[in-house]
Amino acid sequence: MNNRANAWKKLTCFCNVPDSLSLPSWRADSLQIESVSCEQLDKKNNLIGIWLKLSEKDGSSFLLKGNFKNINLEKKNSKEIIYPEAIYWNLAYDDQHGYINSNFKTNGVKVKFGTHKIIDLIIIFPNAEKGDKLIIKDFIETLVQE
Repeated sequence: MNNRANAWKKLTCFCNVPDSLSLPSWRADSLQIESVSCEQLDKKNNLIGIWLKLSEKDGSSFLLKGNFKNINLEKKNSKEIIYPEAIYWNLAYDDQHGYINSNFKTNGVKVKFGTHKIIDLIIIFPNAEKGDKLIIKDFIETLVQE
């Protein structure tokens, strides 16, 4: 298990995202996204935002698959697999940021560090808790910490 990406934090209000985030750059062959507002996410009681800081040491890029099928949370007790509800993302090349929901469709998006040494990902899961394992397939596995 890769323990270098261990800076996790729970978020309780999805509209209060720090301006200091270092979001990844990306390149896609084809991409269809649906955004979801932070207010819509805030209305759902069971959602927890997991803030993941990744270092270049973890790798320089990873693929993001449609419907977030290569990102999941393995529950610590039941081993149940849960997929993200949304991810905080660069929505366009003009520095717009927001949440994309799980209806995300692509043939493949390559997520890259670009000029950053560290990137931040905020991934929204239902009922995430300390001790669950977050997996980005073929890239990283780490435990959720408070």
